Amino acid sequence: MYRAVKLHIRMHNWPRALELAQKQQRHVDTVLMYRRRHLARCGQQQELLESFRRAAAEVAVDEDSVMR
Repeated sequence: MYRAVKLHIRMHNWPRALELAQKQQRHVDTVLMYRRRHLARCGQQQELLESFRRAAAEVAVDEDSVMR
């Protein structure tokens, strides 16, 4: 499952990555962390996708635990 999520992250297919992670209830924090990093690199201040805003409100992201 992680490989599928990570593949969609690399392809910048953010909605599908989040959908897969939520469906399996695993790696949602990983998708959110990489999405935040992507937005920061692009200079975007706020999340525009509603699904990501809802997920971010429900899931705490700890970058240290994601990177392990």
